[in-house]
Amino acid sequence: PVEGHSEAIHSLHVDVASGLAVSASGDFYAIVWDLDSGRPVARLGPHRDSVSAAALLPGGELVVSAAMDNRLRLWDARS
Repeated sequence: PVEGHSEAIHSLHVDVASGLAVSASGDFYAIVWDLDSGRPVARLGPHRDSVSAAALLPGGELVVSAAMDNRLRLWDARS
């Protein structure tokens, strides 16, 4: 089951066209949210350190996340 964050949220990116948002948190995860229901649809991670930023790429199918471990990761937004 997908749950919300357990630490502070560092960034939030909203993509109205796809109906999704993605949040980045100090809990080492990015979470994709459904804008209509307000519910999480994917928990992406973990990184090796806090996730400082995350964004949905155009089309809303992919998420890129950046963490304090100096790594970028590319994810399927619905996985």
